[in-house]
Amino acid sequence: MRFILSAVALSTLAFAVPTLACGGDKATTAQNDKKPAIKKVTVAELADLMQQNAKSKGATVQTVDVNSDKTRASMGVIPGSVMLTSSAKYDTKVLGQDKAKTQVFYCSNTKCSASKTAAKRALKDGYTDVRVLPVGIKGWKDAGQSTATPRS
Repeated sequence: MRFILSAVALSTLAFAVPTLACGGDKATTAQNDKKPAIKKVTVAELADLMQQNAKSKGATVQTVDVNSDKTRASMGVIPGSVMLTSSAKYDTKVLGQDKAKTQVFYCSNTKCSASKTAAKRALKDGYTDVRVLPVGIKGWKDAGQSTATPRS
């Protein structure tokens, strides 16, 4: 009896494994169809990315400021940032044509959601490496990183 049950179990497995390997698992197929996700970056990680960026011949990372003019005037901006006029209604052309370039969005602090809104728009428009700095410009400054005066 035990032999018959083992044979049945093995034959069932023999049919199930190829089905899973050939994409029969709906969960695996759904994972493969997922769009890129917004990643979080820390101040230290962003500072490292920017340092690598400065050493490379072509810019591979771009910071994107989603703050208001008032916040920019009082807190400054991360040097070299692209400044958006709106978190939801900006023209994604300001991000550049290289949709594989790392785009790091930031706003004022952890309570602000404008950077996530702007990052979602970039993903929707086809940018593939989209990140947010959750601590924003406040966290950047609190960590002792340099800021620049925004361009008018």
